[in-house]
Amino acid sequence: MAIKKAKTLTQEQFDELLTYVGTTKHAYRDKAMLMLSFKCGLRACEIARLRWRDVTDAKGDVLPTGTAIELGHHITKGKKPDTKVYMHKQLHDALASLKKVVGPLADDHLMYATERGVRFMSVNNVTVYLYRLYIRAGMFGCSSHSGRRTFITTLARNCNTHGASIKDVQNLARHADLRTTEKYIDLSPSAINLALHA
Repeated sequence: MAIKKAKTLTQEQFDELLTYVGTTKHAYRDKAMLMLSFKCGLRACEIARLRWRDVTDAKGDVLPTGTAIELGHHITKGKKPDTKVYMHKQLHDALASLKKVVGPLADDHLMYATERGVRFMSVNNVTVYLYRLYIRAGMFGCSSHSGRRTFITTLARNCNTHGASIKDVQNLARHADLRTTEKYIDLSPSAINLALHA
């Protein structure tokens, strides 16, 4: 029996989700969480483990747009060393806004917890929180993997216009096998239109 994949979001749906998040109690944190998922393709475990020292420079400023964010073995799935993602403009802005609100220390986790006596969100907390966030926003069939699937699908659809290839998408997705990357990619609307007009 096939496992149902987490749904991907269109740009319009993502914008709608961000509008909803702007109304939440922890809007700055939640927006940063979504940007890490949708603009870097981070997994829930990676979002939960990320610390401010991973996204700031020696002076504590948020890394500039385009800078590599080094993901140490303590962050990545399978404890893989020497992996990186890149600072997206929207992620940079979200982190800069969050930093002004929380005034964190370098070793603080980005995803702070709101429960009394708990300092940061666990992997399970992030997974469940994202699932419930989608439902509250009126989006169903989504999970903590929706951002990563949307990120990879978007890369695949746009790679040719940037002189890149599916191998570049595989690299940015941080997959060892191209077949894994292919499983993340949704069929494009243009392909569906082609089939409907055959």
